Amino acid sequence: MAPEPQFESSPPPASRRGRSTRPAALALCLLLACPALAQATTEPAATASWFSEVLGKVNSPWFWFGMTAQFVFFMRFVVQWIVSERRRRSTVPVAFWYLSLVGSLALFVYAVHERDPVIMAGQLLACFIYIRNLMLISDWQTRRRRAGLPVTDLDTEDALKESGAVAGKSGQ
Repeated sequence: MAPEPQFESSPPPASRRGRSTRPAALALCLLLACPALAQATTEPAATASWFSEVLGKVNSPWFWFGMTAQFVFFMRFVVQWIVSERRRRSTVPVAFWYLSLVGSLALFVYAVHERDPVIMAGQLLACFIYIRNLMLISDWQTRRRRAGLPVTDLDTEDALKESGAVAGKSGQ
């Protein structure tokens, strides 16, 4: 028997040999996200001016107020993550809503100072959601107190029900 003929695989097209499209995609994302970087190819002085303006804001107390507000707003995710890890399931603790409200109000104040209607609208509308969630939690706790039931975190009660610890009390 004659050996089977072996065919060489065709080489990749010239456009894909040894090159990755990732750097080009990253560069495109950067150019779309930052118009000043896109402008750099034609007007380097404008880019330098933009970076200078941005870095000049670091000395402003309002910059630090805005960064602190953003940090408080970010911490809501950290708190939610820690609580979820401890409970071994995704959960939203009450502290999440308080941090959301405080961070959002502070970012709203910062946006008013910066005269940025986009941020103002987003943060102000979000505040209504945070307040409503806190109202719902408070109403739930009030109903539990009136019924003579212990007031615990909603998620703690759900976890107890799932484990069967309060199996007889689910009809109350």
